[in-house]
Amino acid sequence: MAIQLRLQGNTLMVPVKVTPKGRRNEILPFREGDVWLKLKVTAPPEDGAANTAVLSLLSKQLQTPISCLRLLSGHQARQKQVCIAVSNAEESALLQARLAQVLQSDSAFCFAQ
Repeated sequence: MAIQLRLQGNTLMVPVKVTPKGRRNEILPFREGDVWLKLKVTAPPEDGAANTAVLSLLSKQLQTPISCLRLLSGHQARQKQVCIAVSNAEESALLQARLAQVLQSDSAFCFAQ
């Protein structure tokens, strides 16, 4: 299995699974069988603090402006869908390369239709 990314128009959809109240903000390395991008954030799951921490962490790690990220679903759940606005296919490929680097894996994801 692999994390399934979807490109819909100019939006890259990334499934994430969040663990709030962690020791530090981090993206966990990819493990065989993962279908979610796994994140730990120090923020508690109260008043949207963990959601804000998720977007901030992804923005920093992917070197993408936070204004390009948006939480599509899972506002009160651990499993969420994050949308990343991309302007073209090259930018999408660059984000995939950055994700692979962060996950320490070249085969961490596939594209869902």
